[in-house]
Amino acid sequence: MLKLLVKQRLGAIKSWLLGAGRRKGNAGPGKLLLYALLMLYAAAAVGFMLYASIFSVIAGPFFELGLGWLYFAMFVLIDLGLMFIGSVFMTKSQLFEARDNELLLSMPIPPKDILASRMIALLLMNYFLDLVAAVPAVLAWCVALRPDTGSLVFFAIVFLALPFFALALSALFGWVLSLLTGRIKRKSLVSTVISLIFLMAYMFGIGRLNTAMLALVEKAQSAARGIGAVLPVYWAGTAVAETDTARLLLTLAWMIIPFIIVYVILSATFIKTATSKHGLAVTAYTGGIDKLRSGRSALLTKEFRRFSSSSAYMLNAGLGAVFMVIAAAALLIKMSAVRGLIGMMEGVGSFVQPVVIILIGAMNGMITVSAPSVAIEGSSIWITRSMPVKTKDILLAKLRLHIIIAAPATLILSIAAAVVLKADAEMLPFMIATPLVFAVFEALTGLIANIRHPGLEWVNETQAVKSNVSVLIGMALCWAAAMATGALLLIMPAWAAIAAGTAALAVICVLEYRWLMTNGVARYETIS
Repeated sequence: MLKLLVKQRLGAIKSWLLGAGRRKGNAGPGKLLLYALLMLYAAAAVGFMLYASIFSVIAGPFFELGLGWLYFAMFVLIDLGLMFIGSVFMTKSQLFEARDNELLLSMPIPPKDILASRMIALLLMNYFLDLVAAVPAVLAWCVALRPDTGSLVFFAIVFLALPFFALALSALFGWVLSLLTGRIKRKSLVSTVISLIFLMAYMFGIGRLNTAMLALVEKAQSAARGIGAVLPVYWAGTAVAETDTARLLLTLAWMIIPFIIVYVILSATFIKTATSKHGLAVTAYTGGIDKLRSGRSALLTKEFRRFSSSSAYMLNAGLGAVFMVIAAAALLIKMSAVRGLIGMMEGVGSFVQPVVIILIGAMNGMITVSAPSVAIEGSSIWITRSMPVKTKDILLAKLRLHIIIAAPATLILSIAAAVVLKADAEMLPFMIATPLVFAVFEALTGLIANIRHPGLEWVNETQAVKSNVSVLIGMALCWAAAMATGALLLIMPAWAAIAAGTAALAVICVLEYRWLMTNGVARYETIS
């Protein structure tokens, strides 16, 4: 039974990664190959970043100073961080909030087998993340110092044991998150905020990575004393560097024993944990007359509630708006530095403003709220279509939601750029208007693409907002429009190129809107 459950769990993860629908069957070999290449590319990109920014920087100095154990201790810390950040939310959903928990528990299946199948699948994912950090660490090690066979064997053992501790840590944190989000009404919003905090912390760390690594190399002895005080990490580092069997056994103990403890506790409490509703507060009905809304207002409210109730939808479709606001704040905070840098760029100052206008427009490609707005309805699409409202009003609500989210963020960034760059009189109108035209273009293009490629058959919402082809189409066409406008800068004066590009894009928006209100309405009414 355990083997069957593990196979089913791995199949579910495969379907999630490939965006497979409920009734579409197995993905073809072409799609499997494409996604495999994409996964390998993503892993290689992260691995190269770790090699270039961390391991290759610290390997040589640490081994020359006789601090090989510190190099491996840093690997342990970095690897644990990568596995924790990469798996904590999936651990939370798989162990504590899986939708099929109650279904499986109603079958004659031992609860410990259900739990074991989920933890095995999570362990395999951790091993993939483990490999992403281990490969660049070994490469930098081999470049700096030819390792002996004993050290390689000990490193391999530590590599195999690390995912167990990372999973125990993720399970503990996922349990806490599940309790926190389970006792509040807007748990999707809280999950989104927590995800954003992790993401901002990650971006902040990446931004300061080079400085931190150089400081670490310069103060290697001080770092050694600080990290050496953390005995478990010190044991792991010295076990590999000195092939110390006693410390390797201590390392295996602190990596595996917590996992065993977590597994035993979860096995004993799995039924209660899997079926618990965490005492979510129920809002009492107070009576009275509800506020009357027009049909269009009610549809917009429905779209907004759908968006705000899904952390996957908010994070994947609306994160671009957050980045725009952050970029605006960064521009204003670093105003003097930006102006100084532009002043040093001789001969290209006249191109800075039009290029920034185009870049802000292109950033709208990262806001994809309308692109999955039809797909996200899934099998419930009939509910909206059965309402006594016009189909064009349904589509307009999806369009308006996108613009309400994208336009303010775009405007904030445009105003910040205009202030920092001291926009010329001829460029100022375009600095404000052109990015907003891009926002409207992205909203229309994404919605039209989703009507043509609805993709209603998904297993979970993340597939609808990430794997739907309409999202890719909207992003690609927005960036293509930005590149086309940029190409005009090579053959026309800057203001004329931006004016021509904006006018052309505005005409396309008008044509798209006409199609949406005619052919788009007819197509939406046939979607099933």
